[in-house]
Amino acid sequence: MKHFFLLFFEISISTSPTILILLILSPFLNRRYASKWTYSIWIALAFRLLIPLNPDWPLRQIIIKVPEKITSPMIAGTKTAIPATLQAEQKFAGVTWLDFTAVLWLAAGLCFLLVHFLSFLHYQTQILKKGTHVENCLILRRLHKLRKDLRIRKKIDLITYSGAAIPMIIGFFRPVLVLPDYEYSQEELFFILKHELVHWKRHDLYFKLLFVIANAIHWFNPCIYIMRKEAGIDMELSCDEKVIQGTAYAVRKAYTEALLSSLCRQYKKPNSLTTQFYGGKQIMKKRFQNILQKSRKKNGLLILVCAVSITVFLGMITGCSIRKPDPSEPQNNHAFPASQTDHKEAPGEEPADNANGQTVPTQAPASEQPGSDSADNPEETLSEDGQEIKRIAEKFAAAYFSGDTDTIQSCLTSPCEWGIEVYEGIDAAGAGTISEPALKGLTDIGKEETGSTQVISLEFRDSNYEDMFLYLTIELIKQEDGWNIQFYGLEG
Repeated sequence: MKHFFLLFFEISISTSPTILILLILSPFLNRRYASKWTYSIWIALAFRLLIPLNPDWPLRQIIIKVPEKITSPMIAGTKTAIPATLQAEQKFAGVTWLDFTAVLWLAAGLCFLLVHFLSFLHYQTQILKKGTHVENCLILRRLHKLRKDLRIRKKIDLITYSGAAIPMIIGFFRPVLVLPDYEYSQEELFFILKHELVHWKRHDLYFKLLFVIANAIHWFNPCIYIMRKEAGIDMELSCDEKVIQGTAYAVRKAYTEALLSSLCRQYKKPNSLTTQFYGGKQIMKKRFQNILQKSRKKNGLLILVCAVSITVFLGMITGCSIRKPDPSEPQNNHAFPASQTDHKEAPGEEPADNANGQTVPTQAPASEQPGSDSADNPEETLSEDGQEIKRIAEKFAAAYFSGDTDTIQSCLTSPCEWGIEVYEGIDAAGAGTISEPALKGLTDIGKEETGSTQVISLEFRDSNYEDMFLYLTIELIKQEDGWNIQFYGLEG
């Protein structure tokens, strides 16, 4: 569940800029392009919000091999290693803040959906229970003719209901066209029936359901609420455009009068899962202006493609910012042993001494390890300075994670003006295991001058914090005797 929460959170963040851009450009778009294109963009964004996939660029990385078994890290200011068994006992086994947030996200989303569906079912039940089937032959013949003209094969029942404030279609599987218990002229009835049938023909009920589900999943994002509201407005504008398509100005004017007569009777808040709509005076003014506009609007296919492309691009950037762990990648899942006596040297390992005189196994450089990224991308692909920085980073990483302060000191600039720090984990106990660090930032290094600086980073995971990556930032400077580290620090 935590994985899905983080994934949908990334999708929500990457989609929000596109929504804000469309809101800013909406006055311009509405004047020049048909509303069906902006409505199509909202639908595409809603589908994007529901798809739990975030495209990711494959980034070239160099994996630094560190010892699979190393002595427990030291607490700063002491010279005694904390036994791993004691650390494991001190580790808190409760839920993390991320677990709590994921549960809250899921619970609130389900409540959001439950409220909307219960409201819809209650309203539908009231209509079917208290409504009256229309038996007027003239009205039924007109409905049948409009269905035939629009090529709608699905049978649609016609009901009058005194509790309805405005005509609407309700029901996903057995659609019912609901009319308020008013007397309509033949012209008003024609436009009302055609408007609602166009809604059904374009599957607007299902798209409204799509927006509600997207809103439920991303209930924490205010941009999605705005998107859902704007999508409802553009749905009505595009439906109006379809109804008056190819008609004369006099017919369009009559259509606005029919809408005005019908909407003036509304006094109840519309249900989210029906075609009932009312947006206030400003929105109705916008609808009437759109209906009566004489100039022909342009094709907005290019705008739709650009909006989708921007959203995908932003999703790729967001996906690159947090690298997903690959289950096929080998990771070190061994616990830190309490003493070195449990360790058996593996082929390619040589013993080394840390600051306490304890033996720490160090593996061969990453470029010599089978299956590593460095084997696929040998050092020859790096510049001479890049190769030297890589060797220093490998040496420094092994010392940093094993607590070998003497080796760390040899990698630093001289004199060293700060206290040497080793990896202790995030919490005071420092218990856990780490994955193989991935070295980033080498491929852009060329031939550098003396005095130049370069910043690289080591990306790894700590078993205490499985849902986040840690980054060890290393700043190096090229001195006369070669590259040395002048700063390093851990970031979460």
